[in-house]
Amino acid sequence: MKKLVRFLLFSILLLLSFNTKASAESLSLQDNSITHAGHNWMTKDSKGGRLAQGPRLQDNLITWAGHDWIIKDSKGGRLAPGNNVWNPKNVYIDSNGNLRLKVDYNSALGVWECAQLSMNKSLGYGTYRFYVYGALDALDPNVVLGLYQYDQNSPDAAAANYREIDIEFSMWGHDPVVYPNYVNSQYVIQPYNTPGQQFRFDTVLSNGQSSTHEYKWTPEGIHFKSSYGFYADPPPSYIYQEWDYTGNNVPTDGLETIRMNLWLYNADKPMYGKKQEIIITGFEYIPL
Repeated sequence: MKKLVRFLLFSILLLLSFNTKASAESLSLQDNSITHAGHNWMTKDSKGGRLAQGPRLQDNLITWAGHDWIIKDSKGGRLAPGNNVWNPKNVYIDSNGNLRLKVDYNSALGVWECAQLSMNKSLGYGTYRFYVYGALDALDPNVVLGLYQYDQNSPDAAAANYREIDIEFSMWGHDPVVYPNYVNSQYVIQPYNTPGQQFRFDTVLSNGQSSTHEYKWTPEGIHFKSSYGFYADPPPSYIYQEWDYTGNNVPTDGLETIRMNLWLYNADKPMYGKKQEIIITGFEYIPL
């Protein structure tokens, strides 16, 4: 009988010890812990801030001009536009806070690689202004600089022509020696091959490499403007091109995002075999 009592007392003490230990461990867990399937799990809490969702997004996410941007990475494969290889290392912010885009040769892979970034949110109607430093009139004939918006997320994106509005600079593979009259710039509302939705013109930067390009997008139309220098409100004599589009395909507001890219037309290597780089010194958005 005494042995039975001792056994019962020992069992009770052991059980109390275990429960005390378990309670202590439970108290050590934070408020954002849960117990499920016999295990303790910690739920993520950014404390009101923004956290990256995994290493890929963290590696390819930058903050510039007051916005977050996602850098395109094709992981060595080929993606549109142009069926190109896209390397996130070709997009970076320099010591002066300028955004740099480059087309460069990757000797390890034996391929030319391009650059693109996209804002991680949609802004809607308003003015989109880009401050560009670089010889836009001397880009390699196979290189394209695109400043544009594109919607790939809305359910009606394809039917709405992806809400694409473009400002582009390129010779589209035309050697200027062979085609001296071929112009190097264009404003576009997609689809570009619909009459009246593409306006082509020439950019000639004879007094430096600074230029400003913008479009004001409203439900009624789109006003494009390009000027010499860095001006939100340029002197009239500095504006070298303007165009208004009020046709039937003015994009409606959706889930479009701003994008910038430097890429190779048809994935052809630079005609002159040299890397290309463009500097975007600033970006501004002014809502309606």
